[in-house]
Amino acid sequence: MVDLERQQAVDLLCYNAEDTAERYNATNTFKLNKMIYIGKGAVLWSVKARKMMTVIDDTCGQHDTLAGCCSIEIDKVRYDVTNTQSCQANFEPELKKYGMGEKDIAANINF
Repeated sequence: MVDLERQQAVDLLCYNAEDTAERYNATNTFKLNKMIYIGKGAVLWSVKARKMMTVIDDTCGQHDTLAGCCSIEIDKVRYDVTNTQSCQANFEPELKKYGMGEKDIAANINF
């Protein structure tokens, strides 16, 4: 992922392709990395405490594992707007392609 203008964030969800019940887990990730923020060398851990990915390079320095994705509901509370295309709304049609839905959206990592 490259943000050429340093103005964007990427919300990332990841799943085991063979068993989508195994997915990225923010809590295991910060416990096993012994830090809340993710950067170069950090491992993304699953709900089964297995390595899923490793950050091999990073020019930003810190990526959030706690905030999760935005939704229409949280945007209403935070900004009093209801007409946004939220990250959750972006995830849902993609997950549907794999037989998953809203209940499969776990806390994501924000790069």
